Amino acid sequence: MNSTIISSNEQYTNIFTSASYSFWFCFLIVCSIFSISCSVLDFYQFIKHRRILIYENITHHIILCLTVNDFIQLTFIEPLAYIYFYFGHTKFLYSTTFCLFWPYFNYVFVTQSLLFTAYAAVERYLLLFHKRLVLKHKILFHYIPLLLTILYLPCVEIYLIFLFPCTHNFDATLYLCGVPCFANSYTVGIINQIVHLLFPVVVLVFFNILIIIKVLIQRKNSAAAAGATFLRSHFWKQNSRMIIQLMAICLLASAVWIPYVTTVLIIIFSDPGLGDSIIYFNILNGAFLPLPTTPFFALIGFPAEIRRNIFISVRNLKTICRTHNRVADIMPRTENN
Repeated sequence: MNSTIISSNEQYTNIFTSASYSFWFCFLIVCSIFSISCSVLDFYQFIKHRRILIYENITHHIILCLTVNDFIQLTFIEPLAYIYFYFGHTKFLYSTTFCLFWPYFNYVFVTQSLLFTAYAAVERYLLLFHKRLVLKHKILFHYIPLLLTILYLPCVEIYLIFLFPCTHNFDATLYLCGVPCFANSYTVGIINQIVHLLFPVVVLVFFNILIIIKVLIQRKNSAAAAGATFLRSHFWKQNSRMIIQLMAICLLASAVWIPYVTTVLIIIFSDPGLGDSIIYFNILNGAFLPLPTTPFFALIGFPAEIRRNIFISVRNLKTICRTHNRVADIMPRTENN
């Protein structure tokens, strides 16, 4: 469940008894359970096939970063939100240290997921249409930008939450112990929203549209030039999984983040009361949806042989479970006879 630095968080206490709240509470817990299970499977594949997936192929690096980020968010950060939503407070965990680190990690991991997705869109474009250049200068076009993307947001949030010259007013009855005090600075709050939310969404949408246009142009050119048909089909066979994976991740991210950013801008510039509405609560929780889907999208990009082995393993596991259940059903009957 995402958060915003401009809402008073009072919307949560107003809708605890609503059907919308009950739906999101149960839905997100179920999604988290399936997502964490799939993430463990992904990590096992990354470790087992590290030579193919990590050492020899840079295309999986950003997906691994995104999967690790969302796994940590679901496993360690979101349970604190579930505790708050269940009890309506975090009084038994309340301390100044807790109220500093909870919003810090929440803002970092949720927003980092969006930044990684935007980065993936840019990198996928370069790998699809300028692959030789990227592979020739991997340090410049891959490792340095990826490292900066990983380090940038945690460093910025350290300053904003721990070092920014302001006084915190924490409250254990509010989500994330209330709004961090740097958000009370109108200028800093606006810049934070634009740089960390609006800009990544614009980059995400722009490069996805650019990729779609370029692919359609290549398809049109291949139809016009019979001699290039093989090369174009080879291009699609080589990159189809990467394109499908990117489109799946980015379309879902765009679908939830565009309404969120639009609503945030309306709250800032037009209607602050919208932040306390049930509409905003649903949009806020909708921004959580990309997190549990990441490990499933990661499977799409795995080589065919690895995906085939995963499906075989899952099928064998189902067979073992069914056999075990049958034996468990037969045993009591045998004992009774």
